[in-house]
Amino acid sequence: MKDERSAGIHPRVNVSGARMSRKWMAVGIALAVAAGVYWIAFDPRPSHREEALNLCRSARECFVRGEFLLAEKTYLRAIALDPALAAPYDDLGLLYASQGRLGAAVEQFKKALANRPDAASTHSNLGLAYARQDSYALAIPAYEQAIRLDPGLADARYNLGLAYTEERRFEEALVQHAEVVRLNPSFARAYYQMGRVHTHRLEYGKARDFYQKALSLDPRLADAHYGLGWVEGEKGDVERAIASYREAIRLNPRHTYALYRLGLVYTATGRREEAVAALESAVRADSAYTKAHYSLGQAYLKLGRRAEALRELARAGKVREARRKLDE
Repeated sequence: MKDERSAGIHPRVNVSGARMSRKWMAVGIALAVAAGVYWIAFDPRPSHREEALNLCRSARECFVRGEFLLAEKTYLRAIALDPALAAPYDDLGLLYASQGRLGAAVEQFKKALANRPDAASTHSNLGLAYARQDSYALAIPAYEQAIRLDPGLADARYNLGLAYTEERRFEEALVQHAEVVRLNPSFARAYYQMGRVHTHRLEYGKARDFYQKALSLDPRLADAHYGLGWVEGEKGDVERAIASYREAIRLNPRHTYALYRLGLVYTATGRREEAVAALESAVRADSAYTKAHYSLGQAYLKLGRRAEALRELARAGKVREARRKLDE
């Protein structure tokens, strides 16, 4: 089972449930500010340390206001004043990550860790930057180091569980998500992720239990409705699957995977017009999702809409197949 993250729709979230970009800007800044206090208290104080720390504070204020270029310049001034200070590198990494400049973010987090190797939040941030590049093999050791340094860092545990799932290390993923819910029993997304792991393992009864637990905590969690729809569909309960996918879409009209799966269910049950409508919505939600383009092309073919079928199959990279089908 893939979730929305695999389609580029479901960003990794921190344990507070914020979206990824907000995580970098809000939670990341909070971590950086907290870490800054730690650095103030314990780092040695070179001659320019106080001025560099003041610049970091000013840069954070610019960052929060959305004045990114000024924030970047101010962080660079802080680094020029005191290259041994970890805070501006870490903050600059957060800024770059929020802008999608992930390679640059990685470099800044590494520089921060060279100055402060025991900063758990920076290891966690490094893991996030790697994970957003789908470099899970690099993300995992960064998260693991964050947890070694701070076993109670629930964000790192949650994201480590996600990375383990992507690497199909399912038992380890379950261990991390179980620890997350021990630390925060009301965090619905961790239960959703455990359901997702059991779905991967075709353990649909267990998966359903975890999706339902997630929904008991957060009835508006679209991903859990989507997961429940997947399970119901695999168990042959088409109407319940449709109802779950529709609820996911009601809560998140751009839920690409729910739209896609709903289109597949409609196709399989001969509801061709409804299948086309769902699949058209899926490709509008994510124009890069080739499977949705392919399925939409097939749905158009069944309705005799040949030109539209060719267009969608071509977008899915199936030009040769499209032309063969149109020649039949």
